[in-house]
Amino acid sequence: MPLAPEEITLTHREHTLRLRPSLRAALILERLHDGFARLFEKLDEADTQTLHAIIRTAATDPHRAESFLASARNVPLAPFLRAVQAPVAALCEGLLLPPDESSKPTPKAKPLPWVDALTELYKIGTGWLGWTPAETLNATPAEIILAFDGRIAQLKALHGTADEADPGDTARRERNLAEGLDPDFDREGLRALAALAG
Repeated sequence: MPLAPEEITLTHREHTLRLRPSLRAALILERLHDGFARLFEKLDEADTQTLHAIIRTAATDPHRAESFLASARNVPLAPFLRAVQAPVAALCEGLLLPPDESSKPTPKAKPLPWVDALTELYKIGTGWLGWTPAETLNATPAEIILAFDGRIAQLKALHGTADEADPGDTARRERNLAEGLDPDFDREGLRALAALAG
């Protein structure tokens, strides 16, 4: 999975501002219009209130964000939109979790709401990875996933993996499918791995 840009720089007139697609920004902006789909629609519509909310939420320096937005007052709107609309859309794309290309699609699995997926990332950061809440919220979703993959690889290297499928795998897969979960999710294995990590 490629990393999304850690920061995006906006430039308008003599002002510059850095934005970061952090987990904190993702959690706030997902709620702004009741989901990312509507957020992107508002961006496409060049809704200035949405643009301002995104800039304020993702800015690495809140005071500079206010100065940056103040630079757009009492000037023509079109140059400001040309300067910020595409970079802000790129920032919002960095808030999304890329699809896991290694897993097979499961027709019976229910899609996970974004707020639940982002909450899981918070749990991974503060639990599995041992980061502080502030470190976790400042990390991007892509950084958390890559760090988690690295942690799993480390634990597998230290403790090994089963070479053959366990006969219980089939039963577990069927139970997970019946519950609308990822069939390959191993709850017992996750608990065992958590015990090793603790």
